[in-house]
Amino acid sequence: MIPFRLQKWYLDLVASDGHVLYMYFVITKVAGISPGYVSAHLTLPDNGELKPALHAKSAVSGNRVVIGSSILQFENTKAHVKLELPKLTINLTYVPLTGVWKPGGDGLLLQDQDYLSWHVPHVEAAIEGTLNYNSREIEVRGTGYHDYVETTMPPWRFAVAELLWGRAHCGSYSLVYDQIKTRDGTLLQHIVLDKKNDGIPQLTLNRVEGREFEIQTDEQDKQTILTHNAFTLRLNRRRILENGTLITDDRVKPRLLKRFLARTACNGSELKLFSEAILRVNGASVHGSAIHERVSFGSLGE
Repeated sequence: MIPFRLQKWYLDLVASDGHVLYMYFVITKVAGISPGYVSAHLTLPDNGELKPALHAKSAVSGNRVVIGSSILQFENTKAHVKLELPKLTINLTYVPLTGVWKPGGDGLLLQDQDYLSWHVPHVEAAIEGTLNYNSREIEVRGTGYHDYVETTMPPWRFAVAELLWGRAHCGSYSLVYDQIKTRDGTLLQHIVLDKKNDGIPQLTLNRVEGREFEIQTDEQDKQTILTHNAFTLRLNRRRILENGTLITDDRVKPRLLKRFLARTACNGSELKLFSEAILRVNGASVHGSAIHERVSFGSLGE
């Protein structure tokens, strides 16, 4: 059996000036080799976009992740991001507005001979910093999200058939959910709703956490409705951020590995959306925005 371990740090930002950004730091350790991959997807206020990515050497030391010249640094509860990619440089600081969330208490989603874990350091964070592109530097502020996924399931033995995930920030409320369908037909759900206390950062009031909800999407993915016994979330699509296959030239190098994974592993599809979010809770409707996705993994060996 070939030793395998994947670590993925995801961070996003919805800025007050209209920029929408999400970033990945990914380290894949196979047979003692640990190549790194870092990418960013930046949607501009005029609806243009930048999607640079880079493969480079990686290292994780304590509270610091380094891939090439890009750095993700943790300082107590804060996170500092420095991305240096072709035609795009990012410097951002994440300051938590709510408490940490580990689904199920320990963040362990699946465990058999391998495991899949999910940890959310920032259900919602206040973010500020700079974006540098098109030969200009822009100061940005907004809110965002940050999570960490780790698994020892290699792609050719991946147990997940479909994943639904989303995070919505609506006024004083922050919501995160996921729904996993495994290849043996098991359905797993996790959801959290936090109400922030603006006067005391990082203090979460009235946290609602559960493992049951209903989620429905129309055929064109224009509207998603999530129903929990304590609240309802309606997502109205504004923009498609990502729509394509999982295994791409940008993400997988060399090409021989890409062909191998496409033929023997879970080369499925990914649809990531930016949406208007309307949260109905405690008899009131609160508006905000959301980033959410559906990832469908292909059959193993198809």
